[in-house]
Amino acid sequence: LIIILIYSVYQGERMSKKRLLTIIYISTVIVTVFNLIGFIKDSFFYNLKVLPQGQFVYASMSPDGNKTVRIFKIENSIGKAIRGELITLNDDGTDEVRNIYWCVGEENAMTGWQSEDIVTINSINIDTTDSDYIFDSRRER
Repeated sequence: LIIILIYSVYQGERMSKKRLLTIIYISTVIVTVFNLIGFIKDSFFYNLKVLPQGQFVYASMSPDGNKTVRIFKIENSIGKAIRGELITLNDDGTDEVRNIYWCVGEENAMTGWQSEDIVTINSINIDTTDSDYIFDSRRER
């Protein structure tokens, strides 16, 4: 569309008001559609902060008692998945909760603590001190 505008100016043509408004309208619609697609893709497929809650299965506490991993099972029309969330007890008594494990296509999870900071979920070792790392089976396997 921008090429049409540039070409018209280059040819020395005066574009009618109706044609200009049509081009602006179509451009706006195209940009809006691309933004919506990007928002939906980020929200439902890549943003692990907004995962489905799921059904609580069990919890596993770290050896020092400061961290707990809770395992949730998700079953919906899209499929099955396992979600693991880490709860860390802060020094001020508040809890910090974040997702650390997301595995699509699994129905069961086995957890075990290797140390105070390393938890294993379904043979995946996760360092709980790395606040940026989240195991996502869609990207890792």
